[in-house]
Amino acid sequence: GMRPTVTSRMSFRENWFSEEKNASLNGNVSLGMNLRLEKWFGWLLNGSQQAAGGNQQSVDRATGENAVPATKALPITDDRQPTTLTEELRESGIDETQIQELEEKRGDWIERDKTAVSGQQSAVSNQQEDSDLLGNISAESRQPSANNQNQDRILNRILKSFTVSTNANFTATESYRRLASGQSIIEIYSLAEDAKERTNSRRSNRYTLRSSVDPWKWASVGANVSTSDSFRKSSGSIYTSHAESYETDLKLTARETTSFQLRYSFTKRDNTTQETTLSDSSAHTPSLSWIHTWGKETRTALGIRTTFQDQQRSGIESNAFIVTPNLSIDYRYHTESGIRLPFFGRIPLKHDLELTNTLSWAIRREQFGANREERSERYETTLRVGYKISTHITANLHLGVSYNHDRVEEGRDFLSIASALTIRGEIQ
Repeated sequence: GMRPTVTSRMSFRENWFSEEKNASLNGNVSLGMNLRLEKWFGWLLNGSQQAAGGNQQSVDRATGENAVPATKALPITDDRQPTTLTEELRESGIDETQIQELEEKRGDWIERDKTAVSGQQSAVSNQQEDSDLLGNISAESRQPSANNQNQDRILNRILKSFTVSTNANFTATESYRRLASGQSIIEIYSLAEDAKERTNSRRSNRYTLRSSVDPWKWASVGANVSTSDSFRKSSGSIYTSHAESYETDLKLTARETTSFQLRYSFTKRDNTTQETTLSDSSAHTPSLSWIHTWGKETRTALGIRTTFQDQQRSGIESNAFIVTPNLSIDYRYHTESGIRLPFFGRIPLKHDLELTNTLSWAIRREQFGANREERSERYETTLRVGYKISTHITANLHLGVSYNHDRVEEGRDFLSIASALTIRGEIQ
């Protein structure tokens, strides 16, 4: 019923010179806990499962068919997601407010929905392959108590699929100068935030609570609450930020190949210094995405996200309205070949090509104060290609092109191109 996880990474370095020293500290600690309701309240289902098992055995004896054991449970789903760019930035100590702003400006925001919906499709597919605990009962035996059994099925699914996961993440990146040679690591870390020895500092704390439940085979409901605080000192100036996020989502799956996800989030954050508040903002962001799988090798995703943002920055209030449509296509191609080498014979090679192309269009309308506005559009396309030449050789190519068109001032249009190529090889 409980699955705790603890991960940590810590490094401390000292540079000595005469009677003083410099030091740097880098650390990340993550504490997680996953709870499954079924393990704590599964005894509520014992009576209905035993009754269903008795009815099923009697039906099987009459029909000669094999029964499904009453103790067979639905597959256990795992809410853990693979490491994303966002998590890597958090582990590197990047300010939480900057991470949220990056997420809002990402053109390929639908990539997150594809990951979430894919996990839901896999869980639904596994559940449909197994017989329901109360299923395989003849129509004659079901009719007198159909309503009760439907309620039992929903209760079973809620108890079996309801999960709660929590996570606390602590990150620190510190640089110290001209410390006394006898100071320990505890004394150094306990220095005041405005101490002159603390020359460069980044610290952040983030707490997350996530819950999800699948009341039906074709539907899943989830909620996510997170809060974060960060502290940054650079060049003698101190900055703090606080962010809160509340999110809920509804996933609907049809025929194991088509899924819809409706997501709504509310975000509030502020940035301050020791003397004043730099900015204070809140945003409402609903989105709708549709994901369809065509055969085994092709998948398309289509979505639209809308953001309503209110912000006060340096005493100036602004209201923004942003619409971001997204289209994504995933394609996979596999072929086998080989090469012949003298004295070695034929060496087989497997070629796997994975291609993801995302097209996005961002429409931004923002009003600053009484007489200033921003009207712009951004057109963006990204291409990611993964080429697995063999088991131990993989190449990845990323290409992004973005064009920003400003409708207020001439000469502010710009085009940006970014590319990256990585090749990874393993020797065993």
